[in-house]
Amino acid sequence: MSYKALLISAIALIAVGCGRTTLSDGAEKAAGFSTVGRATDAAGQPLANVNVEVWGKHETGGGPVSYTTVTGTDGTYRQTDIAPGTYTAVAWRKLKYNGRDYKLPLKPVQGNIDLEYRAKDGLVRDFVWQISGPQPAYRSEENYGGDLLFYGVDGLYRSLGLPDGTPITINLTPDGPLMDGSAGSPVTITVAYKPGTYLTTVEDIPLGRYTVSASAEGTGLIRLSGTDRTGSSDDHYKPTATIEFLPSGSQVRPYQAPAVKQAHVYSRL
Repeated sequence: MSYKALLISAIALIAVGCGRTTLSDGAEKAAGFSTVGRATDAAGQPLANVNVEVWGKHETGGGPVSYTTVTGTDGTYRQTDIAPGTYTAVAWRKLKYNGRDYKLPLKPVQGNIDLEYRAKDGLVRDFVWQISGPQPAYRSEENYGGDLLFYGVDGLYRSLGLPDGTPITINLTPDGPLMDGSAGSPVTITVAYKPGTYLTTVEDIPLGRYTVSASAEGTGLIRLSGTDRTGSSDDHYKPTATIEFLPSGSQVRPYQAPAVKQAHVYSRL
């Protein structure tokens, strides 16, 4: 994390402890019992129709309390009349990519995803939509990007028959615009072959569709299949495979479970 990002997070946490949290540019403050902010893309352009949920517990106890609003054309939102209690604010957006419906979380600018605040203090929380990078949580185990699992034909790597430690290079080339509309860039990773185990998981790939190719040092091209072809003939394996990170279909809040499924590639020499 950059020095600037650390500074912003520190300021946000201090502000919550003092009462009110300010926008990253200090332009606005939140009144008590309200949450305000704005949502932008990675380039700083405002995002409309982003869902913002303020949820937590009423100070008198009982079940969860939830408020949901959406951002306007300028990317801003305002949720008022929040009941006394302790809350957090999260955001997500819906979009269609290659004919499929996605529900993707946004990254909070001030503090971690699970940052809690008292309703009476008010909260300003901005959000940024990004398609890769770590999620800012106290116990962050998820990324905003997708993961690629690279298998051998038998689900392991014995089938490749390479010497232990052989360098394998995996290349991913964007096949059309990424989910955020950007052109994207090729992704290349080199790993050491380990017989009988998972070769590698390529983590946090910017969300989109990719053409995958792979090669082994001293052997050359590794043929690939984008679907499980365990026990199938060599005809199913080609010089490249196409992968896509499909929507997970999870019904929980987008940050409580992966928003997309892992992609899989099966390999054979």
